[in-house]
Formats: sequence, C-alpha cells, structure tokens
Amino acid sequence: MSTYRRIVIDTLGDLSTFRSDHKEFPVLGENQVLVKMEYSTLNPSDYYSAMGSYIGSSSPTVLGIEGSGIVAQAGTGEYAQSLLNKRVAVKGPGTWSEYLLASADDVFPLLDSTSLEQAANLIVNPMTVVLFMDLIKTGNHKVVVQNATASALGKMLVKWGIIEGIHIVNLVRRDEQATILSEIGTNLIINTSEENWKTKALELVKSLGGATIGFDAIAGNGTNDLFALLENGSTVYNYGGLSGEDCKTASIHLMLGKSLRGLWLTPWIDRKTRQQRIEVGNLVQSLLTPVFNIEHSKTIHLSDLKNALLNFKNESATNNKILVRTAFE
Repeated sequence: MSTYRRIVIDTLGDLSTFRSDHKEFPVLGENQVLVKMEYSTLNPSDYYSAMGSYIGSSSPTVLGIEGSGIVAQAGTGEYAQSLLNKRVAVKGPGTWSEYLLASADDVFPLLDSTSLEQAANLIVNPMTVVLFMDLIKTGNHKVVVQNATASALGKMLVKWGIIEGIHIVNLVRRDEQATILSEIGTNLIINTSEENWKTKALELVKSLGGATIGFDAIAGNGTNDLFALLENGSTVYNYGGLSGEDCKTASIHLMLGKSLRGLWLTPWIDRKTRQQRIEVGNLVQSLLTPVFNIEHSKTIHLSDLKNALLNFKNESATNNKILVRTAFE
C-alpha cells in the first residue's frame, strides 16, 4: 500500500466540496513521526474549522483537529525514535485521516490507564482548561465567571474548580443546562433567560467577594455581560465566537481598567519545552476521571463525516461530542 486516505474540503464553508482523497506516504524528517490514526472527534471546533470561521484557514484543507493513534514510523531523531510503536494523542490539523505526519513534539504519549478512545479528546478542550487554571492560579483569582458553561470545556472547568476550591460562576441559557451543572455539584448558576438575571448574577458574584477574571466563548454582547460582572482592573479572556459576532463592550469598562484579551491554546503549548508538554499531557491524563472525561453521543466512521457535518447545527450543542473511528467503512 503506497497511499492512505484522508478527509479534505476544497472550499471552506461549502460542505458540498467535502471529500476523501489519497495521499502518498511521506518521507519522515528527523523529528517527525507517522501516526496510524485510531480515533478523532467531531465537535464545534471542527465544525467551525470546516466552515472557515478561523483566521489562517486555507483551502483545500485537511480536516480534523485532534485524535489518537499509534506511532507507526519515526524519524532518525532520538526523541522521535523513542515514540515508535507508542500510543499517543496527537494535535492536528489533519486527524480525519488513516495516517498523520506530525512533529514528535505535537504528540503526547499515553499512560497505560488511558484508552485510545479517551485520548481522542486529550488536547483541545482539556489543555485549554489547563491554560485557564494556570491563569487563575498565577493571578490568585478566587472567583471566576464563565459563559457557554454547559459545553464540554465549561463543565471541565466547573469540575476542576470544585476540586481546587475556586468559585466558578456559570452563565447558562436554559434550564436543561442548569440541571446538568447542578448534577456536577455546583449551585453557582445563573440562567440568562430569566428576568433580572444580571442583577441576580451581580449579587451572587458580590456575595463571593467579587470576580476578577472571566472566560468568554460567546463574544458579541456576551463579552459585555461578563465585563459588567467583574471588578475594576479585571480581565476577560475571549476564546470563541459562538454568537457569530465580534466582541462588544461599553467603553466605560475599558476606562475602569478592565481589559479584553484573546486566548488560544496553540501558542501557549508551543512556548513550552518538550518536558513541559509531556507534563501537561500527564496532568490531563491524571485527571481524566474527575475532570476531563468525555461522554460521546455516538461513534461514526470517516465515511460518515459529511452527513454528520451537514446535520451538526441541527443537533443540541449540549453533550454534542462525536467520536470518529478513523477508518473508512
């Protein structure tokens, strides 16, 4: 076999151009590995990537943001060779494929206790939450406000906050989402569909001693809603645009010393040494059960992905994580 199959999209935003193609097996560089992919995921980040929502995306694009597999070939470098035949989580793009060529520094060796299915979600959401917790602890923040809380990432931060004794105030839009968070073990929940929710939220935050950091996945007016709940001098970190709009805020918040910053996992990971990356991967794996475990709504194959993408926006955003078996059926 001289080629393998993968999923590409010729024109971002046009799912009719979604197709599979054949790729010749590569010649590996010194610090590269070839991962035989076993699992990947379909989640909102994958959908928005396919729709061309991220700056820097180009067409045609090899799709798939993260996944897991086994290192089938390795370059001549000592570290790359040490990964040969190891089970790993791997950062894309391009994980919707039978094989993936990657830098040895973009794979995370798995502990014996971590399954390949679990490892398919090891990087994007969990490591972003590690970044959040790093900011929270470094800044000695005791009260945090976040929106899009019923997402997989939001629930991870809630669970970790409970363990660490950090107050995470959660903005949700529906009773269903509030119930999900209550079952996790938090009562710091504000339903933004209720009357006078902003007053209730501010009272809750003040009763906890005042919030000094916020995490915004919504943008649009959601950014301003977070600013309004934070103390002067606080920071809102935006890491998504679920509203489809740019961040909005009243100038008074900026005048009062509040700041807005963007947050992206890749630069944070790239600044770390090889050993530090391994430590982040091991930290996530050590907290898989209490914090980072993902329940997938279903499992599909690579050949099912086009239909899954076409229907993705029709599915509930809550608990909408799909496991992808990286094989064609």
